Amino acid sequence: IISVIAGALISIVSIIGYYMSDKGISETLEREIAAIIDARGNELDGWLGRKAASAEYAANMFTALNGDTARMKTREMLAIATSDKDILEVTVGLNDGFFCSYNAGDYTGQLDPTSRPWYKNARDLNKVLFTDAYIDVYTNKLIVSAAAPIKANGQFIGSMCNDISLDVLDEQVKKIDYRGQGYGIIIERTGKVLATTLPDPKEDVKDM
Repeated sequence: IISVIAGALISIVSIIGYYMSDKGISETLEREIAAIIDARGNELDGWLGRKAASAEYAANMFTALNGDTARMKTREMLAIATSDKDILEVTVGLNDGFFCSYNAGDYTGQLDPTSRPWYKNARDLNKVLFTDAYIDVYTNKLIVSAAAPIKANGQFIGSMCNDISLDVLDEQVKKIDYRGQGYGIIIERTGKVLATTLPDPKEDVKDM
């Protein structure tokens, strides 16, 4: 089990042809496969941990302004979190209705940030969190969002949301095999297949 992306990515290796009589896969083989899965899981854990740290750092920079909303509402502040190549968009929502994204622009007065799940979850959980994976409507890429609370004088005043590309999964899933055999699958806790090397995922995954 790889405990990333909202707490639940599962890597599965399907190995064909390595059996000991009718007793199933040997204990040695099981240990080797488990080691492969753990290694890939640790890589993904580390990668996603760095994305969480990036979101928390940016939110902390906003918090350091201690309620200076005039500065918070500048493009320069939004640019803090855009240097990471995996971050596709940075959005800030404040409790006064300010709602702006670095690339998409200012939604203030058009959309209410306080109704957004990432805003409410960052407020209620009071920590960095990840959404489930989804397809971004603008880029058509598989992404996950990291949200973090923004505070002033210790009180919640808004949320920051970083949209993170999951292209890295396509490379990671290629590393999930056993000596060149089998197929790798990365599955979210919802059951959604995020990446796989199966030739026909819809057919091959449905009975798993």
